[in-house]
Amino acid sequence: FLTMFGLTACSQNNRNDQSAGSGHSNEVALSNLNLGIQYMQNHEYEKSLENLNKALAADPNYTPTYNALGVLYQRIEKNEQAEQYFKKALSINANDPHTLNNYGQFLCATKHYDEAQALFMKAAANPLFDSPEIALTNAGTCAINNNHPDVAEANFKRALEKNPRIPAALIQMAQLSYANGNYL
Repeated sequence: FLTMFGLTACSQNNRNDQSAGSGHSNEVALSNLNLGIQYMQNHEYEKSLENLNKALAADPNYTPTYNALGVLYQRIEKNEQAEQYFKKALSINANDPHTLNNYGQFLCATKHYDEAQALFMKAAANPLFDSPEIALTNAGTCAINNNHPDVAEANFKRALEKNPRIPAALIQMAQLSYANGNYL
């Protein structure tokens, strides 16, 4: 869920990251990117890939397209390709918070916990990121997976300071509190 939220947000809010191409090619890239994300959300991966490749052809320097391709390849368990697309996105824009967050999730899933934490923190620290609580929640979840409940708790608290209603952070924080005997 948090990955797709990031993709949807980046496709709608990241128009400043476009290359200096024609307005028409940027519109084509954005339209195909949005279609590709929609198909991915509906588990129609072939159609998603087709549209994402069209977006890439229309604008080969648009970070969100590479980010979406990374998520798509991660979903279909082609990790080598996923990592290549995430790295390409970051080579175009090393500070894109959505790519940092999604690549962090990928690294956490492949048990590269320290690298993932660094990416989550970089995403959350970006003042232009419209939802840093997502990266902080992902950092907390990753810390739990790495058996670091103290780091997880700190990240969940920071996420909840940014947005006290983020469900994933609330649930994880409640589970940590319960495990520590803090039932209130």
